[in-house]
Amino acid sequence: MNDSASPDPAVARLDETGVHCLPTPVHQPEPAARADKPFGFPLGSVPAAPEPQTAIDTDPGPAFSLDSGPFFLSVLNGSTDCIKILRRDGTLEFMNAYGICLMEIDDFAPMKGTSWAALWSEESRYLLTDAIENARQGHHSRFEALCPTAKGTPKYWDVSVSPVYGPGGVEWFVSISRDITAHVLGTHSLDAALQEQRRLSEALERHRETLEERIEEALAALGASEAERHETAAALAQSQKMDAVGKLTGGVAHDFNNVLQVIGGNLQLATQEASGNETLTRRLTCAHEAVERGAKLASQLLAFARQQPLEPVALDVSRLLRSSDDMLRGVLGETIELETVVSGGLWNTLADPNHLQNVIANLAINARDSMDGAGRLTIEAGNAMLDDDYTRHHDDLSSGQYVMIAVSDTGCGMAPEVLARAFEPFYTTKSEGRGTGLGLSMAYGFMKQTGGHIKLYSEPGHGTTVKLYLPRSMEDEAVRVEAANDPVTGGTETILVVEDDPNVRKTAVDMLTQLGYQVLKAVDAQSALSVLESGVHVDLLFSDVVMPGPMRSVDLARRAKEMLPGLEVLFTSGYTENAIVHGGRLDQGVALISKPYRRDALARKVRWMFRSRIYETPSVPDALAEPQPLRVLIVEDDANTREATRELLELLDARVLAVDSARAALDLIAQQLFDVLLTDVRMPGMSGLDLARAVKRMQPRVHVVLASGYGAGIATELGDELSGATLLPKPFNFDELEQAVFKKP
Repeated sequence: MNDSASPDPAVARLDETGVHCLPTPVHQPEPAARADKPFGFPLGSVPAAPEPQTAIDTDPGPAFSLDSGPFFLSVLNGSTDCIKILRRDGTLEFMNAYGICLMEIDDFAPMKGTSWAALWSEESRYLLTDAIENARQGHHSRFEALCPTAKGTPKYWDVSVSPVYGPGGVEWFVSISRDITAHVLGTHSLDAALQEQRRLSEALERHRETLEERIEEALAALGASEAERHETAAALAQSQKMDAVGKLTGGVAHDFNNVLQVIGGNLQLATQEASGNETLTRRLTCAHEAVERGAKLASQLLAFARQQPLEPVALDVSRLLRSSDDMLRGVLGETIELETVVSGGLWNTLADPNHLQNVIANLAINARDSMDGAGRLTIEAGNAMLDDDYTRHHDDLSSGQYVMIAVSDTGCGMAPEVLARAFEPFYTTKSEGRGTGLGLSMAYGFMKQTGGHIKLYSEPGHGTTVKLYLPRSMEDEAVRVEAANDPVTGGTETILVVEDDPNVRKTAVDMLTQLGYQVLKAVDAQSALSVLESGVHVDLLFSDVVMPGPMRSVDLARRAKEMLPGLEVLFTSGYTENAIVHGGRLDQGVALISKPYRRDALARKVRWMFRSRIYETPSVPDALAEPQPLRVLIVEDDANTREATRELLELLDARVLAVDSARAALDLIAQQLFDVLLTDVRMPGMSGLDLARAVKRMQPRVHVVLASGYGAGIATELGDELSGATLLPKPFNFDELEQAVFKKP
């Protein structure tokens, strides 16, 4: 057995018979080991070997066996060093007899398969793990270190660790440890002890520095977590504050709207009786304009309180922005440049188009004021994703896909303290008389009620950007129905008005009576139910949403519909309190007119409620009938064709209304009579043929003209209901249009 400190030891192996062979010179190729004798034990330098394996294999390798011969075993046990055979994972497989004595081990059997590194003290263990890693890479390692025996006796060791190759590369490790305790503590015991102490101290210092770095990292993570917690708590406190203020403003808006309804309603009634008195009419008009300003203020309060009844639909934001362009240019004035940028492939969103348009208009007004009349306003629309990292700071916001609208100005910007309070109602930095401080708060409430998000970015001197995030809708864009602007004369149906406020009730009754309706009244839901149970005929129930008493208005409506299935129900309120609004949306099938309402708006809404009724033109003898302009309704989705046709018919002295969809046409048909329906055949939504059939059921005397690019080819689709319809192939000229429209049915 060579000395472990020798620089060029030999390699011991077994031949096929198990007899010890002389070592092969280092400069000659090493003979291949048999598969059943996979190990050799290099006691110093390592002979040529295959390329080292970089991946760490945890397979312990072939089973170790000492059955090959007594000679080799006697050589191992005869050594005065501690010799260990290790598996590739660093666990013990064999220890020679003298090594067991040196390590003061009573029985090696329980230690077989345990980690060798576990026997070493913590401050020296890293030397051993480095040596084993080097051996895995095919390198020899040597070091000196302190390692106590199994019984705790401190000993210094001169340790070497070498790889043992097999057919698959490094398969085993051999370690030779020599006890050098006497040498270390002998002649130079003091210097050696001091050197060892320094070495151990340096190792300990390195570990301490590593530990400090980890502690610093943990403290930094803790600080970041604490800052995030404070940020979340601040956001929650702000949200709770805004909710509390919202509840207060919602209640105020309700009472305010009732007062405005009384004032506004009586002003409109007085205007009807002041015809011919220009001075009185002018004063009444000015007073009503003040009522409308108050109504707008109340509407903004309800928007902030998230209590306005929204009617969200699938909406194309790009189309909304294009239709708002003229309105915004009028708001901004000529000295402010307006630029609109819409990304390609913009998603649809789910929002109330009228309220969204109001939000954009309010943001434009704020931007105009901040730019002091000169600058640039940029409106951008694009698709956006809000991930979990962002939404976890906002309790009422979900991760997902949104449509983003950014409104940016080049104005004076906001200081941090102003930015922190920007959404609070009535908070404004504008001079007195230039703003109410409700524009941003209204936008805030609308976005929250819509299920979206609003974010402000601003710096003093660098302008402001307001970003609106609206939830994406997977539905196709809904067809918008434009309300008719023509005044409506009313009707003769019977309406039951249910209102607890006597002044509001009297105003509503007077308005409806003036419009020609037969009007009944009740002070609460229970009284209204008694009227219905009396058997009196009622066509429409017109009820306030919020009323005192044990019965709610929605329960009254349900009971009334059970008694009179054909009854129409129209609600009114200045504050819904979620009775008919849930999730920020008006309940399906519920009709509502918000307080305060104008006389003409009430008239149109009531006629719209009767839209499914069939109207017949009164039979008048021809001799007594006065010539009347032909009443024509044009339904055409192409704007250019629609306008050109309207102008041609007006040249023929026809009274023309033109709409872009079947839904808008049905609304008009419900409100007034027409002589001719001129409709395109192929339209999005309801086709012109289906529209014509519906109109014929509502107004059987109407003459239907079907304009189509398919020419007379659609005749087979008409059926009996449209047998009297006139076909007008496109393109048509002036004479063809006149003949088709003015043809006697």
